[in-house]
Amino acid sequence: MLAVWNPFLRRVKWINSNPNSKFDRFGFGYDSVSRDNYKILRIRGWLDIKGKLEIDIYEFRSKLWRSVDASLDPCAELWYAPSNALSMDGNMYWIAYRKKDNSKTIASFDFSRETFKDIGCCVPFDEAVLSGFERDRLSLLHYQSGVKIEVWVTNKVTDVVVSWSKYFNVTRPDLPRFVSSPCEFPTYFIDHKTNSIMVWYGHLLLDEYIKCILYTVYKMCDGEIIREQVVPGRRTGPALWAAIRNKCFGPTFF
Repeated sequence: MLAVWNPFLRRVKWINSNPNSKFDRFGFGYDSVSRDNYKILRIRGWLDIKGKLEIDIYEFRSKLWRSVDASLDPCAELWYAPSNALSMDGNMYWIAYRKKDNSKTIASFDFSRETFKDIGCCVPFDEAVLSGFERDRLSLLHYQSGVKIEVWVTNKVTDVVVSWSKYFNVTRPDLPRFVSSPCEFPTYFIDHKTNSIMVWYGHLLLDEYIKCILYTVYKMCDGEIIREQVVPGRRTGPALWAAIRNKCFGPTFF
């Protein structure tokens, strides 16, 4: 089952997604022609008999799943971590890598045309977190070897050519390490007015009986970390752990 949460109305919509796999990836968006027609994209975690990815879409208007003939570049693979995916302005974006040369790129899915597109990324990085900027631009927090953090932004993603430019960087020997994994999930946003970013770094603490999330919050500006604060751990239940493990996206609207 999938849960789609509307934080404004405090409503949750449950959607039957069977059969599914823990390796399935999901995206959320809408048709730009009819913005009230929200859609969920499901990319199966296995290949069909022809060696292609199985891709399905759920439409809120029809309340039905259907298969779509959308082809993701067979030489590219999406990263699994939740912090490597973004729903923005009706479309989905992922960090992906090209299998031929192991280079990184940004893949997108247009919910109006129901097609994939390789946006490209000229920023070399080891670890990165994908986010949005000013509603119609992408941003990338690039972590490098514990000594440098860079933030890059694009022009409008609707432009014919999408290019990247450096927004700011922080260089010091004791930088925190932001790792994207099923148990570690950084996220951030850019405060354009103060030329700074806020980073939330969630870490899932596990033992035999207890699962809780510990958050460390950072405020950074060009060249320095202004503030660091640890938020006490919060115990989680089976539902939240399942959501984290299965890479669900939220919050959003329906």
